[in-house]
Amino acid sequence: MKGVLLWSSCLFMTACTSPQKKYKYTKQFTRYLTDIHNIKTTDLKNNMFYVLPVNECNTCLSTKLNLNILAKTKPTNLTVILIGLEEESVFKHQIKNLKHKKLFDNESSIYDYQTSVSKPLLIHFVNSEVINFFNISDTKVPEVYNFLNNE
Repeated sequence: MKGVLLWSSCLFMTACTSPQKKYKYTKQFTRYLTDIHNIKTTDLKNNMFYVLPVNECNTCLSTKLNLNILAKTKPTNLTVILIGLEEESVFKHQIKNLKHKKLFDNESSIYDYQTSVSKPLLIHFVNSEVINFFNISDTKVPEVYNFLNNE
């Protein structure tokens, strides 16, 4: 009986901390990737995109927290999309030092598409399909860090 309770507790905890599987804005997000960054859906074999709005403020702790986590993650198939980066951003140095591929959306064009991006977002594609995604609130940053380092 203890084994069943322990197993169900683990299953419940895993379900609560796992990334979501169904991203209902996939079509619009892939259209954004194609229109703005010239990335075709057929090129999405095993890619992760970390969409990071940096246009909200110059000293946001949230942006700093996300950039610190990205600096510590393994460079893999991760591409960081920086939204609304201003020329004089205080984050320029941190961004320059990221080891991941970076795409810039200085015009914040992502907001012209229905993508639900208002906070940072991590989307994982395999064979042109979204298999995982996170809407990243500040409390989920450590969870996303663990996910990225275990992929």
